[in-house]
Amino acid sequence: GYCPPNALDVIRARDDAPAVVVAHPLLHRKGGVEPFPTTYWLADPRIAAAVATIERDGGVRRAGEHVSASAGGVGSLKAAHARYAAERWALLAEDEVAFVEARGWTPRLRDVGVAGIRDAATVKCLHAHYAHFLADRENPVGAWVHGQLSDEVRALVDPG
Repeated sequence: GYCPPNALDVIRARDDAPAVVVAHPLLHRKGGVEPFPTTYWLADPRIAAAVATIERDGGVRRAGEHVSASAGGVGSLKAAHARYAAERWALLAEDEVAFVEARGWTPRLRDVGVAGIRDAATVKCLHAHYAHFLADRENPVGAWVHGQLSDEVRALVDPG
């Protein structure tokens, strides 16, 4: 699968393949630097394809309905978005924080949640939620996605 050029770390599948790439919030390109709000990138093509099937089959809507119907689900989702934003912001060094603030990028990197969500009670991009779940095992949308995957795909990332 694709590996962002600003990769910092890798969370591996049980077969040692890269499952999730942890990406730096700033992406350096030939034309300069730009914000990169996707901290956890689903990198394993087998897992990404399985999540794409769930998403294609109405998974975003169903995941949102599941979280909304679960006791404490919306609060748990809001907490996941807040953790994601805090984890992203914590990856920046002090001089990078000043750089981000000077360019007005603070809201895009400090305040938005999974998949750039501004409304923390909403769901989009199951890939991003699942990558976050694989990193922290607490994202409720990612947990729902995990439960929808085949045993074969889940076995790739289930703790030994």
